[in-house]
Amino acid sequence: MTFLTVLISAKKRGAPLSNEEIAANMMTVLMAGSASVVHFFGNLMRALWLHPEQKRAVYADKALIDSAIEESVRWDTSTTAFARHLLSDVEVAGVQIPQGSRALVFLASANHDERAFEDPSTFNIYRKRTRHLGFGAGPHQCLGSYTAWQVCRALLDELLPVIGDFEIDMQNSVRTRFIMFRGFQVLPIHF
Repeated sequence: MTFLTVLISAKKRGAPLSNEEIAANMMTVLMAGSASVVHFFGNLMRALWLHPEQKRAVYADKALIDSAIEESVRWDTSTTAFARHLLSDVEVAGVQIPQGSRALVFLASANHDERAFEDPSTFNIYRKRTRHLGFGAGPHQCLGSYTAWQVCRALLDELLPVIGDFEIDMQNSVRTRFIMFRGFQVLPIHF
């Protein structure tokens, strides 16, 4: 059963879902399914390129692939922000936000919070596993996070031995210009 079928069935059974909410959920799934994985993989390749000693460590020990993916999701996540409608009044950092407001939640910023991560600006594949928000959390956990993880793992596992010590042409790269996603439209890699 597809996610769309689940949403439509829930509405037919009386769930308070509007057609707009169903469409918004489907757009999120479609965008996450295509854009975020593509952007994330480019971000991961850039992170390894920027940190050649860690890139060589991953080449030498494929057991570090999972750590490289985990740290890249935290350090340079492809899904940077989500908008949310507040169901109740909320106070954030001393500011009252009324029910019904729209809030933009910056997951990427939370992943660099020095209260949650030691030396958060540093890319470190040896970092102890931490609870980051690169794939969301709780009821807002990315439905495709497992698939995204497996796709990136398979790509690295197959590509690294083939492309070797690759170089990235940052001068000719083109960043995505969309507030919700961070990645590349063009990322020339030479090997």
